[in-house]
Amino acid sequence: MRSLYKLQKVSNIVNEDTLRELGIKHWNEISVDFSGADLFLGNGFSLNFSSVFGYESLFDEFLQGCEPKDRKLFSQFGTTNFETIQERLLNAKKVNQILELPTEPIDPAIRKLRQGLITSVQKNHPLAYENGVEDLRRTSENLDPFEDIYTLNYDLFLYRIIMMSKDRSEKRGLRRHNDYFWEHFDFEFLEFKDFDIYENKHVYYLHGALFLFPGERLGYHNDLKIKRGDQSFDELIDVVSRKVEQGILPLFVSEGKTEEKLRVISKSPYLRFAHSKLEEAERPLVIYGWSISPQDKHILGALKPRRRPKPKRTLAVSVYVGSKTQAELEEELSFMKARLSGHKLVFFDSSTLFAS
Repeated sequence: MRSLYKLQKVSNIVNEDTLRELGIKHWNEISVDFSGADLFLGNGFSLNFSSVFGYESLFDEFLQGCEPKDRKLFSQFGTTNFETIQERLLNAKKVNQILELPTEPIDPAIRKLRQGLITSVQKNHPLAYENGVEDLRRTSENLDPFEDIYTLNYDLFLYRIIMMSKDRSEKRGLRRHNDYFWEHFDFEFLEFKDFDIYENKHVYYLHGALFLFPGERLGYHNDLKIKRGDQSFDELIDVVSRKVEQGILPLFVSEGKTEEKLRVISKSPYLRFAHSKLEEAERPLVIYGWSISPQDKHILGALKPRRRPKPKRTLAVSVYVGSKTQAELEEELSFMKARLSGHKLVFFDSSTLFAS
């Protein structure tokens, strides 16, 4: 994997003894205890494949590419969610038409929003051929020991990795990961179903993904997923771009406040379902690459037990050591303990989970 691991080994200020004193373990030391655990993936997972996912906000990237006048316009909507802005612009156009007011200024704004999203996504997402197939294959094998996978990432990496796992499972008789998008909808899409007729492990895209689309935009009540083409690495970004040009924006929760994220989640049958599955889960959980930002309070809430009494859940939480000092690591551990209070916590060096 083209990762941060080698850099980390070179630049570490703290040594192995210090990590042990802090309670930061090597994954191999705890892997047996978390065999069959669920896996929760944050942005750090995607950073292993491309550094472009270190950008702070897709919407900020979009604003930077706007003319000053357009930047001011889109900043005034009070949200970073592309779908919400498009919805408000379309509603404004409809109201103007009813009142027989001009709609000309609105159409260019809609076009710029859609094109800006396409440009930002294409700029910030590597093409399939730019990722090492061997890295993706190895990662797909590393995911085999885990049960359900929950991810906050909306890029295409996990899609490709899960497709690889599917292909391997068919050849070797392994239990595969599925995502509840298994019903044929048409030649382009699979339809979300809130039940699974197979004995699968599952993947939940908690904040949606670039390859998911709201069914309501296509006149249907269930959400949809782009089908894989005849080739394992069809360029899905191009498919996504064509849909955006048609005014069908992907189903993903872009950066924003918790309240805004929950509003978007509440409108989607699939996102509501995925969120409920996280709330109901009771297995031990391995958390990898999640910064536990203030915008993710709804995720912290979902991790808290819904039913009482309920056994205390054990969480293995990754820590990116990098070039951090002992004091910085101690502060980070204290922060995580406070945010994840109520759970039994084990910490491990993030560089050791997908190192093989």
